Amino acid sequence: MIDRIKKGIDRFCSRHIGGHKTIGHLTIYGWNAMHVAARLWIPKLGMYLCVHPTTHTFGGHWPWYVYLSHNATPWGAIIGFGPGFYRSDRERSEARWLTLREIHEQLVTRDLGK
Repeated sequence: MIDRIKKGIDRFCSRHIGGHKTIGHLTIYGWNAMHVAARLWIPKLGMYLCVHPTTHTFGGHWPWYVYLSHNATPWGAIIGFGPGFYRSDRERSEARWLTLREIHEQLVTRDLGK
């Protein structure tokens, strides 16, 4: 029953909600070539917060995931989580996160030494 409801919602949205809509720094991508997504540009960080909810499209199941990225792509993420966040992207993001932490610690240590 619930699967039928989900498929009905997906069918309706794929027919009537396509392309993307932008409101300020927020862009919502509809049912198009891949699946639903939203990205929010955060000017202070110079990065995008990207959210991909669970969807059932093109006969497949896409699990949710969330990430923070400088170029709005999962492979460019510095942090990400969720079952849909690929292992390779997760490994790269963890490496970037550790690198950023090291740089931050070096800058803080340098500034405190002055």
